[in-house]
Amino acid sequence: MAKEITVRIATSWDDVSLEKFTALQNIDPNLSNEDSYIAAIVALSNLSREEVLDLPYPEFVKLSTRLNFMKSLPKERKPSPVLTIDGKQYTVTTSGRNLIAGQYLDFKRLLATENCDMRLARLCACFIYPQGCHYGEGYDTEEHVRVLWEHMSAVEAHSLMAFFTKKSEKSIRNTLKSLERQMKKLKTKTAEQAKLKTEIVAKLREVREIVSRTSGGLWKY
Repeated sequence: MAKEITVRIATSWDDVSLEKFTALQNIDPNLSNEDSYIAAIVALSNLSREEVLDLPYPEFVKLSTRLNFMKSLPKERKPSPVLTIDGKQYTVTTSGRNLIAGQYLDFKRLLATENCDMRLARLCACFIYPQGCHYGEGYDTEEHVRVLWEHMSAVEAHSLMAFFTKKSEKSIRNTLKSLERQMKKLKTKTAEQAKLKTEIVAKLREVREIVSRTSGGLWKY
């Protein structure tokens, strides 16, 4: 008699935790369509690859159709100042003015560290901490990261990352624009200096346009 399995699978981005989202990102892009579906089902469900392969084909097709939500990216929404994750409430920094130096420095350090355990959760943890606590104090930071990794939805994380990415991009654009104006006002004495000035202004404008075209959110990380 075949073993009866109760299948649980994410059917929307709201159901996808950071752990599951990372598993999706790690799927080999060179796999065939069938193998990609199998890998995605394994990433988003409680099934192993062997259990997926043992499913009746109609059940496999049924599960595959539940992945249609992956054809589009999650909609961004303005981050809420308070989030409930795994039954507990967390304070969310939603303004650059409320960001303390420790949060900003931790975030910048993690951005430069590509190969670290639970990276997306650690990035989010720079802006989220247990309600009633101060950032980095009064709670187990590693346990906090683990909770975000296992229970925070990709939608909430994507919105948070996009929010701060856009804030950062706006700041960079404004700085570049200011430098561009200052360079234009700079007086030159020789043709060589004038040429260098023109090249620098053009390069500043080019970088500013590249930053403007950059998208935010989890898909940037």
